[in-house]
Amino acid sequence: MNRTSAEQRDDRGRSRPSAGVTYASDQRARAGRPSARAAIASATRSARWLVGVVVLWSVFLLPTTLRAAPQSSAIVEILNRFRSWQIEVAEEKLAPLTRAFPDDPQVKTLRGILAFLRGEYRAAVTIFEGLDATRQRLSLVRYYHTMAKGALEMTRQFKSYRSPKGHFVIRYQPGLDEVLLEGAGLALDLAWQKLGGIFDYRPTGPVIVEIYPSTEQLARVTPLTLAEITTSGTIAICKFNRMMIVSPRALVWGYNWLDTLAHEYIHFVITRKTHNSVPVWLHEGLAKFFENRWREEKAARLSLIHEHLLAQALKGRKLISFAKMSPSMAKLPSQAETALAFAEVFTAVQQMYEKGGAPLVRRLLDAMTTGLSDKQAIKQVLSLSFSEFNREWRRWLGAQSLRSYPGLVPVGKLFKGKANDQRRAELGMIKEKEARRFVYLGDLLRARRRYRAAVKEYRKATGLIGDVKPMVQAKLAHAYLELGLSQKAIDTLRAVTRYYPDYFLVNFYLGRAFFETKAYDLALQHLLRAERINPFDIDIHRMLFKVYQLKGDERLAKSSWQKMKILSREQDVK
Repeated sequence: MNRTSAEQRDDRGRSRPSAGVTYASDQRARAGRPSARAAIASATRSARWLVGVVVLWSVFLLPTTLRAAPQSSAIVEILNRFRSWQIEVAEEKLAPLTRAFPDDPQVKTLRGILAFLRGEYRAAVTIFEGLDATRQRLSLVRYYHTMAKGALEMTRQFKSYRSPKGHFVIRYQPGLDEVLLEGAGLALDLAWQKLGGIFDYRPTGPVIVEIYPSTEQLARVTPLTLAEITTSGTIAICKFNRMMIVSPRALVWGYNWLDTLAHEYIHFVITRKTHNSVPVWLHEGLAKFFENRWREEKAARLSLIHEHLLAQALKGRKLISFAKMSPSMAKLPSQAETALAFAEVFTAVQQMYEKGGAPLVRRLLDAMTTGLSDKQAIKQVLSLSFSEFNREWRRWLGAQSLRSYPGLVPVGKLFKGKANDQRRAELGMIKEKEARRFVYLGDLLRARRRYRAAVKEYRKATGLIGDVKPMVQAKLAHAYLELGLSQKAIDTLRAVTRYYPDYFLVNFYLGRAFFETKAYDLALQHLLRAERINPFDIDIHRMLFKVYQLKGDERLAKSSWQKMKILSREQDVK
């Protein structure tokens, strides 16, 4: 059930392999040609199909008769182009084979893969199902057939929206997710323009973006399991020549979905530009470091949460190695480790950026495009061996005077589930047993609209745990707002925004408090930030509509009104 107002709330509340195969397998594929047994085992295990592609195709797919057939070298080259995301080149090379050998099973399989990578799922499934039973059992065919069937099933009811500049095609489920389209299109077009300058690459054709209503659906269209997605907090992936994200409505309080779109687009750009030659740690570091550039010019800074995690890891000598991040951060064992890994690779890129800015980043990627590994590229561009680079980065980290903040708790992504599970997850962030009891009592009182009594219980809790627990401060601020004490709510939340700038309820209640005190510029600032996290709250758009009207901005007022209509319509249907 979708929550649409503050009164309805109870205050509850990637990564990632890229390309058709994982980064790690791509690196190994260039190292040499393994045996057929190793290739088949690897393909069966994780669809790393390129490793043994020559043996697989020559043994199983070459015709047994003496009729004319395409050369194995041509087949292998096209598969290599698929692996390196050179889709247009692969299509160009496949065209004459299709004309010459339209019924050849090898050519048909290549056509099926091409259709899938172009987002034509029905055509891909039809081609794969037209192959004979023996070929359908091949791990390569079975893998892409399974992915294509899952994508076809999950997107059967989807519609398409073209971004204003035409650079992206956004596929979505009609209904609530329509509220995402305008913001997504504008943000992605800005990312296309601004990030194109940083990376010196802009895709020529429209990029496919798919928005899935749930994590279960994301698991159906990627090789990731549902357990891996929820454990790591993965909500987006760039793979199969497209970008896929989970709708923020799948999480209790949403997530920073617009920056996530930009993050995934950076993965798309890097993979395309370098022909899929960049390892996970650098991929994720670059995406994290530049994900804010679509909306602001200045370089991103390390968040206090990430600083806290790094300081603790350095003190305990528990940094995660870059190697452990492969083949995907989505496979790390917890959201805390995933967050630490992102903090590490962010700072690795930050250190490089401070040395040479965007030109250094481009030189590094250009070196890897020529076939150099990350270690070789670092040696060429930075004149450092990889071990020297690692040691220099760790020394740099040690010199940053990173601080640990007592009482700070990394707030993970809270996926929707049973209400009791959500409450337990939230209260689990509070380690002090007595403080949890006070918060629980405050929640009971607030649910009964006994706000003054709730304030007393929440204040008892903050007396024990301080003012850096966003979930408790948000509850207290809400109680103040219901009592008409807007300034008290502002005072309660101001400190916590420094630590948790992207916590939805903190921004929502600050936006409401500033709106009620007629500080409309400040209200706008926090309401827009709240919208970037959870645009499904109708109260956000109601207040934005009024602020835009007061400012005389009819275009933006109309946009907010349209989003209110979408949300109202869907709630009435439900």
